[in-house]
Amino acid sequence: MVDKATSGDKNALEILIISVQDIVFNLSLRMLGTFADAEDATQDILLKMITHLSSFRGKVHLLHGYSVLQPIT
Repeated sequence: MVDKATSGDKNALEILIISVQDIVFNLSLRMLGTFADAEDATQDILLKMITHLSSFRGKVHLLHGYSVLQPIT
């Protein structure tokens, strides 16, 4: 799916975003405490995910029950 998204498949990118947006929002809400801050953080995180998708190494780690994408840093 990541390969398709990085090669310009808009549907694949949409599926990736939809698959993580609730997890990102809920984790942000727990960490930040307010709905508005969680929305802002979620938007920032998803934007970074999209812009750095090509550096994804293909590894997935579990963090407190959540799958977390680990990009090359």
